[in-house]
Amino acid sequence: MKTLFRLRYNSRWGEELFLTGNSAELGNWNTNKAVKMEYEGPGIWFVETDVTPLNEYKYFVRENGQIRWEDGPNRILPEGKSCIWDWFGLTERRTMKGVAVPLFSLRTGDDFGIGEFADLPKLGDWCVANGLKIIQILPINDTTAHYDWRDSYPYNAISAFALNPIYLNLKQLGIKEDAAFKRTRTTLNGKDSVDYPKVLKAKWKHCQIAFEQQWETLKNSDDFQQFVKENED
Repeated sequence: MKTLFRLRYNSRWGEELFLTGNSAELGNWNTNKAVKMEYEGPGIWFVETDVTPLNEYKYFVRENGQIRWEDGPNRILPEGKSCIWDWFGLTERRTMKGVAVPLFSLRTGDDFGIGEFADLPKLGDWCVANGLKIIQILPINDTTAHYDWRDSYPYNAISAFALNPIYLNLKQLGIKEDAAFKRTRTTLNGKDSVDYPKVLKAKWKHCQIAFEQQWETLKNSDDFQQFVKENED
């Protein structure tokens, strides 16, 4: 993999900068086989070479036959195509591609008018297939306080721990997909944007049904008892 290294270093006349590391491409720590860096402009040196992620490497200066290594431990090449460092500092900037999206926007035909927790693995698979390495979403904590549009604001959390039940997948809760369920899903999915109050009202009704059907069994389960014990505070 071609990787571009850039180093911010204010050199003086006669200094040369090199890159070496634990691979043949970087000279296997042999300073005589190290990769020489090029001067790009005021304070910036660069070199592009074939290396693989997680290689160890380090920079050094050669001046009048004398070698001066940078301080600190060996660097580890991150999974990205570009790195820029401050000499004798450990400030790294990675060039990595990603996507930022609110969870409610990930709705599919299998959802109930809004994106759901179950859509995150699908998004992850899509990102992998398209070379994206970062996923950023808006907060997903529970905001259910007014049961209207005000609850759609993801930063109005009523709990620092609870996740928002509007993102639950009703099928995974055991809700039967009867004719009425399918009609409501089709109507909500057919809207141009998320109708938060109607989605919340419909989902809340089904969540209550699931709770009434499962609570007696759930509350006596070992997993639930362990959860309560671990979160008594």
